[in-house]
Amino acid sequence: MRFKNYTIFDVNDSKNWNKLRDSENLVDYFVPKTRKDYILKLKDYKINPGVEKDLEYLIKSKSINKVFSLCSGSCEIEYYIMNKFGLACHVSDTTNSMKRIKKFNIFEEVSIIDITKPFDIKIDQNSLLLLSRIDTEFEDYQLKNIFENLNFLGAEIIYFIPAEILTLKSFLVNIKLIFKCFLKFKKPVSWGYIRSNYSFENLWKNNYNTNSKNSFGLILLKK
Repeated sequence: MRFKNYTIFDVNDSKNWNKLRDSENLVDYFVPKTRKDYILKLKDYKINPGVEKDLEYLIKSKSINKVFSLCSGSCEIEYYIMNKFGLACHVSDTTNSMKRIKKFNIFEEVSIIDITKPFDIKIDQNSLLLLSRIDTEFEDYQLKNIFENLNFLGAEIIYFIPAEILTLKSFLVNIKLIFKCFLKFKKPVSWGYIRSNYSFENLWKNNYNTNSKNSFGLILLKK
């Protein structure tokens, strides 16, 4: 099951990631313009303890030596993992902000990759593929294609962090937001989808087994 997700953003900002990454007033999405300020933002990141525990287990049990992240955004969790566990880290996304992140020379590799189009990555059995909070962005068919392509490219281990899982609470939050918009005579702005656990597993079931499942993260192993 999935449900339309809505945002408080202005319709002109919705899904305009280049604008969001350059907007200083949107602190959660902003990528600072200087290396010093960017490092300060990265160091301020707080990881979910459950995610950290999952990652520690994977890195030790699977002898992981590299993290490859797709749709990395501002690369905060990637920076944390890289430093906490001493791993090589490759980050990627579609936004222009990746160009300045590359100039900061923090990560081993920085790439511009649009995962909705054909792409190629060099990944082996000792690499962890990280997908953090990407699910609201895409339609089901796009996500199915992404997992199929990752399987074809040889991604053996994926750690998937959902942006949000459909629960009674998340459903009611969205209903409340829609109601507020109507009271203010504003049209609700669509922000992708919220999916149930069952809907998530349907996206990758032909290519990956769900090895571990929590509300904060899922471990997927190639079939």
